[in-house]
Amino acid sequence: PAGAAESAGEVGGPHRGNRRGGAVAGGSIVEVVPHGRIAFTWGFEIEGSALPAGSTLVSIELIPQSDGTLVRLTQERVPEGFESVQQGWDN
Repeated sequence: PAGAAESAGEVGGPHRGNRRGGAVAGGSIVEVVPHGRIAFTWGFEIEGSALPAGSTLVSIELIPQSDGTLVRLTQERVPEGFESVQQGWDN
């Protein structure tokens, strides 16, 4: 189902998730800081994709705030021509 994801949760392990429309995105975990940060490579598992699995880097940071936690998601190494990704995620 869309939104389902699986991850090894350790550096070097795989990361995969189902996207809307049935596409599967994948990559590998590159950094884990318990309770603080996870970073993984990301792209589509579609033959010939211009954004292949593992081609971009996604970081999720948990930043303590006085009234909760700020979640900062950053995607780097996005190739030219992906303006929709460069402008930010909408989901």
